[in-house]
Amino acid sequence: MPTRQEGAPLARHSATTIAGYVLVLVALGVGTGFAAEAAGLAWPATIGAITTAGAMTATGLPLMRYLRRVMTTRPLGGGR
Repeated sequence: MPTRQEGAPLARHSATTIAGYVLVLVALGVGTGFAAEAAGLAWPATIGAITTAGAMTATGLPLMRYLRRVMTTRPLGGGR
């Protein structure tokens, strides 16, 4: 007898949000690194990593606030 997973939509929403966040950070880091390489700057990978670290520092807390708000306002299995 299959059981119903009550938290599946919430988990899917949170996982999608986090995956999108990670993809944006990866695109930012790789794009910045390639731009630095094209501009002839020294240490382009380091520049890309520093840019990504700054973006994570600036946007990590708002992401966590959003996820916490989503998790606390939607009851398990509700709001579908």
